[in-house]
Amino acid sequence: DFEDKHRGSREIIKDRLKVYLPFIQLLRENDQKPKCLDLGCGRGEWLELTLEHGFDACGVDLDQGMLSACKELGLTVEHGDIIEYLNKQEISIYAATLQNSVVYDTVDFKTATALVVGTESTGLSELWRKSATKKIHIPMQGKIDSMNVSVAAGILVFEAKRQRRFNN
Repeated sequence: DFEDKHRGSREIIKDRLKVYLPFIQLLRENDQKPKCLDLGCGRGEWLELTLEHGFDACGVDLDQGMLSACKELGLTVEHGDIIEYLNKQEISIYAATLQNSVVYDTVDFKTATALVVGTESTGLSELWRKSATKKIHIPMQGKIDSMNVSVAAGILVFEAKRQRRFNN
């Protein structure tokens, strides 16, 4: 099918995603069955992998074909728009952007939070910026105004964990 041809088989994708497991395993230190919400879950490879590693995983996607593939595997998925889903679940959307934003460590990460970061070259779409509960940024020194997306995400996740006293 299209996904196999252009993206890779489920097995290949799951194997590629394993590199992220050490990062999320930290969540199991204080919670035996932490939750994993996969927004834009596609065929569900990440859902399947997190379930195999003890997470309570569910996904959201707009593509009915992808959702059917997930349901055939017994994965918990829901049809819906990601932003609408987050709002319905009362999950704060913090968008990392320089425009009209506050410093990241001034916001409350203790409640359910979705961190949205864009690539260094293009940033976030206008839709994400408009939909954000709050726009946040990481202060930089000198003439540099951006950083690698994985570094930025790591700093923001660390702040969320720090505020939660590394308990959840």
